[in-house]
Amino acid sequence: MRNKNYLITVLGVLLGLSLIWGLVEQRNNAQLKLASENEYHRSFSDFAATLDNLETNLSKSSAASTPTQQVLYLSQSWQQSQTAVKDLSSLPSEQFGIGYTHDFINQISEYTQVLTQEAAKGTKITSAQLKTLDEMHERLLAVNSKIQDIASRITSENLAWIDDEKTAQKTASSSSQAIPTVAETNEDEAPVAASSVQGSLKNLDSSLQKLPPFSYEGQTDSHYVTTPLGLGDKTITLDQSKETAVRFFKIVGCSSDKIKNTGTSSGPFAGFIWNDSDSTIDVCKKGGAVTIFRNERALGVRQLDTDTARSKALQTLKELGYDLTITSTEDFGSYLQLSAVNHQKDILLYPDKVKLTVATDTGQIISLDSTAYWAYRHDRELVPALTVQQAQAVLRSDIKVKESHLAVIAQQGNKEVFCYEFKGVLNDEEYLIYINTQNGREEKIMRILRTPRGEYTQ
Repeated sequence: MRNKNYLITVLGVLLGLSLIWGLVEQRNNAQLKLASENEYHRSFSDFAATLDNLETNLSKSSAASTPTQQVLYLSQSWQQSQTAVKDLSSLPSEQFGIGYTHDFINQISEYTQVLTQEAAKGTKITSAQLKTLDEMHERLLAVNSKIQDIASRITSENLAWIDDEKTAQKTASSSSQAIPTVAETNEDEAPVAASSVQGSLKNLDSSLQKLPPFSYEGQTDSHYVTTPLGLGDKTITLDQSKETAVRFFKIVGCSSDKIKNTGTSSGPFAGFIWNDSDSTIDVCKKGGAVTIFRNERALGVRQLDTDTARSKALQTLKELGYDLTITSTEDFGSYLQLSAVNHQKDILLYPDKVKLTVATDTGQIISLDSTAYWAYRHDRELVPALTVQQAQAVLRSDIKVKESHLAVIAQQGNKEVFCYEFKGVLNDEEYLIYINTQNGREEKIMRILRTPRGEYTQ
């Protein structure tokens, strides 16, 4: 009897402890969810405010008739679109489905950068360029209207951030409705609002996916590249692309046990798309190059400092067959965003660029975009007509030059310029100044920004 009572007491204590543990875990999960949603709310609010300002300035840039006003509003549009992309990057793209929205705003950023440079040089913006700008603005009007509506519903309706499983399935089946352009909008046929931010953003992204891409000549846009220079003529099969995908997954530390083909991509980099668990890869049919890779795994607690994570990424790139120089680093805590470029002897080849993201828990590359690298990679005849001393003489006399080397930079469209790159200081600000090696013309100036996230140029 005593043993029975003892056993009941022990079981009661264990039951009580398990209940306490469950309550603590429930509270911790609720606090973690609240912290995540607060971070999402901040990022989305910043994104909505920036997008609204971007739409206004893009409208003004279309209406501007003088180069001075065009430079003002185009440059503001360029900066705001870059900020909007950074705000949007704080939301997990796989969970919220914002890939096409992200790409669209990136296109605005690049195109306004190109037009800013044209206007600043005194070159008149053509009617075709203005037409593209107007089309971008018209599409942005619809996107901004949707984003502002979501922001308003978050505040007024306490809109949920994530769909539950049943709602997510319903949202997926109804996400085919396209966003109308301004001219097509019918107030009597307003779409049914999604029940969460996730559902709303996925509907928005799905609608953008159905719209035709913009075609223009820009510095990073790949739509106009009819024949990428670095891919060669060899065409690979589906099975060969699978072998490439498996090898890539293995090198970057991803599983390939359940790899499956999920479709094909189109355009200049048409390829086979492979997926395994959280990872997606695009293997180009021509040349067999991996052009896009993304691993959407959850990131762990940071274990590596910036230098160590960057070194691990460089080592992985070498195993993948790249010999690159890292030119910019942004540190976001749990991950780094890096840009790395090709080189020919000691000459940096900026058009041949790879963009990648590196997790700081393991140093693993979790995303890679090599489309620019394969678009422009080719052998170049690079012989400077001016010496470095002659090129430096073009600079202001009060600029203190810290270092210099040769570099190829991209200008509008497919144009490349062979330059001396001077890193110098003026009024406590650091700059990169590019002087043409053939005629001594000042081609471009970039300001070096040092922030808690790292060093990058603007």
